[in-house]
Amino acid sequence: MRIAVTGEADPDTIDVTGGQPATIIEVDTRIGIDGGVATVNGLQPDSSGNVQITAPDVNAEPAGTTAAAVTAHSVAADPHGDRAWAGANQLAKTANLADLGDPPTARNNLGLGNSATRNIGTTAGTVAAGDDTRLTDARTPTAHAASHASGGTDPVTAAAIGALTQAVADLRYLLLTGGTLAGTVTNNVGAAATTAFGGGVTGDAFDRWRILASGQLQLGPGTVTRDTTWGRQGVAQVGTADSDVIIGLAGKGLRVKEGTNAKMGVATLTAGTVTVANTSITATSRVFLTCQTPGGTPGWLRVSARTAGTSFTILSSSASDTSVVGWLIVEPA
Repeated sequence: MRIAVTGEADPDTIDVTGGQPATIIEVDTRIGIDGGVATVNGLQPDSSGNVQITAPDVNAEPAGTTAAAVTAHSVAADPHGDRAWAGANQLAKTANLADLGDPPTARNNLGLGNSATRNIGTTAGTVAAGDDTRLTDARTPTAHAASHASGGTDPVTAAAIGALTQAVADLRYLLLTGGTLAGTVTNNVGAAATTAFGGGVTGDAFDRWRILASGQLQLGPGTVTRDTTWGRQGVAQVGTADSDVIIGLAGKGLRVKEGTNAKMGVATLTAGTVTVANTSITATSRVFLTCQTPGGTPGWLRVSARTAGTSFTILSSSASDTSVVGWLIVEPA
């Protein structure tokens, strides 16, 4: 161990090699230990070489002082003195809004209206609950059809209910003034004798024509009821039950299809006779005969025999008649 004696211009150096017993050295000046701490803020080390330092020794705050200051700052109402709402303008959390200066104005600012202060009930000045019986479908609504009519306070428009708008561009209807139908028109009525369609001339006292649900066409002059009908007369039959059929234009007439089992045709006589196979012949058929093209020795003609539904026989008064005979079958109505 080296011990330096301070306070001298040339300090002596004393080497103690450590013998027995221990060497005691007395000096009259402060001794400095090389490599150690001499003093800290005027405090000398203790016998162990440690310097005990307290907060005041280094101008520090006592323990806990800072934490207490931070806590006080965080809970202060106005720690910096710059909060305009502090003090009397502050709402206390524990007051639950009881310290509002003007509750009605506050409710209006929140958009609550006056219903926030009303009680639930069914009388004036109360509000209805969600399960109020007046809100169910069972209640009878107040009559208000007039308000939805045209000119009412709440008119219902055609577009609002999906009805026709009667616009010219709307092709779903036919104008009363006329128009063109591009599709099929069907009118179903309750009885066959009911009029399905009809028409006439402006000023007529009666319809000039009508089509009944049965399909029958009725015709008239417009001054009296209709007097002529045309329609179905039976199975595969069409005609009139109350009128004559008139061919009113010269050059026009009745045309009958000829062929197998037809009502009109021709047959050629052989030795004055011929049998015509025809299933349309009946026991009451009227058969009209005429010589279409003479042949051999023509005679007068007649139906000599018939089998209903099978055939009829044409016979000439001349056994040598080979004429072509025209025939027409007409049934009585």
